[in-house]
Amino acid sequence: MITEINNIKEAILWIEKREILGMHLGLLRVLALLKLLHHPEKKLAMIHIAGTNGKGSTVNYLSSLLQQSCSKVGTFTSPHIQNYNERIKINGETISCNDLIIWVRKIKKLVDQASPNSALFSITPFEIITAIAFDYFYHKKVDVCVIEVGLGGLLDSTNVIYPILTGITTIGKDHEHILGKTLKEIAFQKAGIIKPKIPLVTGNISQKALLVIEQQAIKNKTPIYKFKKDYNITYLGMQTWQECFNFKTKQITIKAIKTPLIGKYQPENAAMAIKLYYLFCQLKKFPFLEQNVFTGISKTQIPARMQKLNSTPLIILDGAHNVHAIRKLVQTTIKQFSNYRISILFSALENKNVVSMLYQLLKIPKAHIYLTTFNHPNSIELVQKYLFIAPQRITKVFDWQDKLKDFLQQNQTQNCKDLLLITGSLYFASEVIHFFNILKTSNLIYTTLKNLKRGQK
Repeated sequence: MITEINNIKEAILWIEKREILGMHLGLLRVLALLKLLHHPEKKLAMIHIAGTNGKGSTVNYLSSLLQQSCSKVGTFTSPHIQNYNERIKINGETISCNDLIIWVRKIKKLVDQASPNSALFSITPFEIITAIAFDYFYHKKVDVCVIEVGLGGLLDSTNVIYPILTGITTIGKDHEHILGKTLKEIAFQKAGIIKPKIPLVTGNISQKALLVIEQQAIKNKTPIYKFKKDYNITYLGMQTWQECFNFKTKQITIKAIKTPLIGKYQPENAAMAIKLYYLFCQLKKFPFLEQNVFTGISKTQIPARMQKLNSTPLIILDGAHNVHAIRKLVQTTIKQFSNYRISILFSALENKNVVSMLYQLLKIPKAHIYLTTFNHPNSIELVQKYLFIAPQRITKVFDWQDKLKDFLQQNQTQNCKDLLLITGSLYFASEVIHFFNILKTSNLIYTTLKNLKRGQK
């Protein structure tokens, strides 16, 4: 048991150790903690974003846009990719280790004083970091916060807020054991963030799921702004590693917006963020300027979203972690990289629909899948049922790090047309980024390239 918090490692460990209490959706525990903190969430202007996929990108686009009009913009996202601190940001800067230690000590003191039969006694890691984010943003006097839902919406610990705007990006099957087996059930959970008379923007959502959201909006007398009806895009294609698109509503048209995030779906995420930003500017009576849109979208950077880890050979990392996201990834890969020989390094969590994800990836012509596992208690096991799907095109790899190094060393000719796509899990993506940074630090990538070129002379 950790009795004192002396450093950042102990602070994070104290939060994560509470995972043994299990994950329980509901608002009682986080509300109990926020009450002791004098409800900072009630003193903040917040924008709440839910959705199966795309919410992380949309949150980051919106945060970048808001920074063009506001001096301090808070962002709360999950999970983290490289370090725990990145869940909480102000103007793109992560909470410092010193500040996180201060806030963990503050929360730990309150939790340690809780009686065993109180709601606070069994508070979970995500509820703790949610409360820390709200209290941190309040004390740092942010102008507006963009809050990403952790899981679902209705019973997610972020749903204690009363936002000024809400958004639901997409609806797909994920976490079915918690949110429900059907799109309608999942949509109902996501629609739980809808608040009476608070404007809602929706993304590219199927009609079946959208109907559920619309019903909740009507009940709450909520104005709803829908993709393809109240705002739309014209996709212009990829240009020099940027997706280009036009944005249009009844009031405005903005042409040739460029996002550095790759994927045909990224302009949809960006467009939703632009619509939310437009509504925010209307609410606050701020000028809505085209240049702010160009700057905000072009400056958005998110790891593990079609991230180019290496150019020669080309290595792309994407955190797609459910069937819906993998399907979008496959569409982008086929469209943009059809002239490459494609290998896929894949791993996922065991509770995902791994079989369906693999079937989707096999739609990439001639792509070979290297199935692996990674350092996570719920990582998939390398069992035969996955290999039997396509024995000639799926190979198990016990050490993905060696596979990555081999790919780097064997494919560094100048005109190389080999692509390694790494995907399946944000947790796996986090490990890959960490390992790749070690390779860069040790100079392995550049040393290998230098030696290879010397040998060609």
